[in-house]
Amino acid sequence: MFQVGSRTSSREPIELAETGEIVDLMLKFIYPRQSATVTSFETLDNALQAANKYQLDDMYQQLRHQLMSRESLVSVYTDSLKALGVSSTHGFKKETLVASALAHGNYDFTTVDGLLQLAKNAPEAIPWIIIIGIPSVKSKVISDVLFNYNKYPMKPPKKLCNVCRKDRAYGYLDRNSPDTHYSPPEWLARWAHGLFKTLKIRPREDWKACFDVGFLFKAVGRYGGTPIRSMNGNCTCLDSFSRREGARAFLRWSEDVYDCLAARLVGLRELEGLME
Repeated sequence: MFQVGSRTSSREPIELAETGEIVDLMLKFIYPRQSATVTSFETLDNALQAANKYQLDDMYQQLRHQLMSRESLVSVYTDSLKALGVSSTHGFKKETLVASALAHGNYDFTTVDGLLQLAKNAPEAIPWIIIIGIPSVKSKVISDVLFNYNKYPMKPPKKLCNVCRKDRAYGYLDRNSPDTHYSPPEWLARWAHGLFKTLKIRPREDWKACFDVGFLFKAVGRYGGTPIRSMNGNCTCLDSFSRREGARAFLRWSEDVYDCLAARLVGLRELEGLME
């Protein structure tokens, strides 16, 4: 609270809600000998609010200009994240777009490390990291693992039925080339799709059951049903997985998928710790 006037005046003093720093800054803009220098984004935010409140248009425009000036201490080029916060708060569209683009260039919001760096440099962003960042990174990792059918751990088990072996091979290059691609067996594609939709919303503590044979049969039934037909006949992989030996083979394979996902997502524990 800042007081204007004196006790000897015939009128009551005027009390302003702004701090002495902001009032001093306002006076420098009203009676300038040279442009006032703003040294922090907090001061810039408060000064913009004061300029808008008292309709000091010239001050308001000069402060806004500082957001885009390369010589300014409070510009999108000195700290894109803090500038983004100020510009979005005050509805500055151009400044918000520039600050957002620069922030995306400085931080990778799709990785655990990128979000941890963001939390360190901009603690005020932690609520958004928890609400948006963590689910986004989780979904990206899950999809990256589950839908790469030509890479470990999603390469199909070696023991496929004859129909799936015929359907799978459509290599457009030499089959011995590492660049050759193969289509996944239909049951695997359905399992991956069902698994992705479930793991996105299920706590990791409850994931294990999704890698059992029972979940495979549920996913296959939900996304197309059985039998699984193709040009070469009906898939019999599920018949194999319903027997003890085949079920064990499937569990050994699916456990590798689970372990890979768990390893890739271990960093989320640190991000989730930001909530504590």
